[in-house]
Amino acid sequence: MGTHETEVSLEGELGLHRRYVMCTKHPDHKDFISVKDFTLQHLPAGHRDDDVFDLIATLSQLTVRVVVTFTSWARPELHPRSETAYPFYNIRGSKAMRTGSGRIWGVRKYLSDDNPCPCSSCVRSNTPSKHWGRVYIYTATHVVFDSSEGQRAKVTFGYDVDLEHSRVLDGVGEGVVSDLDRDRCVMSCVTCDAPLLDRLTDLVQHYRKVYRKVHQESARLPSDSRLAVVISHPHGCGKMVSVGEWTRREKISDKMGLIDTQYTYSTATCAGSSGAPVYVLGTSWYTLSHSGAGEDGNFSGGGWG
Repeated sequence: MGTHETEVSLEGELGLHRRYVMCTKHPDHKDFISVKDFTLQHLPAGHRDDDVFDLIATLSQLTVRVVVTFTSWARPELHPRSETAYPFYNIRGSKAMRTGSGRIWGVRKYLSDDNPCPCSSCVRSNTPSKHWGRVYIYTATHVVFDSSEGQRAKVTFGYDVDLEHSRVLDGVGEGVVSDLDRDRCVMSCVTCDAPLLDRLTDLVQHYRKVYRKVHQESARLPSDSRLAVVISHPHGCGKMVSVGEWTRREKISDKMGLIDTQYTYSTATCAGSSGAPVYVLGTSWYTLSHSGAGEDGNFSGGGWG
């Protein structure tokens, strides 16, 4: 099953930066490119296509840091149908800070007198906002296991270089849907920041549009392409892009017999990359997220593709 790549810090943000500096997997992080510095030239020859770059740039904007400060008592001791230990079973009930990555999947807006915004600010306010929205985050199940972890999660949007210009969204317990077999999860956050909701809605719509365009026109790109891109928050720090190739593609099935695809790739990842979006050129949909690292390379959870 390999090793998960969630970062753990007992010292908050300071501990995350210390772990970045002390990293042994990628000591200099030379295979990671800051999203602010990423250009068309970072793509392999034959893939320097404006639409592919637009897709990756938009996916970068949708990528978020996920911070969880509670570990569910419901985590299993072992991975499904294996003898491999499941991440963080041994610290169930802990309030240790764990960080992973994820991406914004969708946005839903509300206007209600009866159900005002449930964000942390509005809950404490005598005049909670009637205009608010849910932001749905796609990540790995071992990052956010269930509702008890989801309601203690914070999602950081726009953490490209430093936290100063980022926005934090409150996780909520309801609406956490996880798939243990495929290591994928959808959780929801809430905010009453109307301009932010509008911006996220536009980004999601643009990403879906450009994804369909690239997929439909992928015939003009190298037929033997193995391009695999990961956008993540290594060690819970600023957002990075890494570019590599997938090395293995295999079909996996769950106890219901449903079939998905899992990829192994050379693309650089670190602790904190768990749950990050993985883009593989030519796949038919966009549900791959990073799951962990093994002897044969880094690997995704199950996804359509």
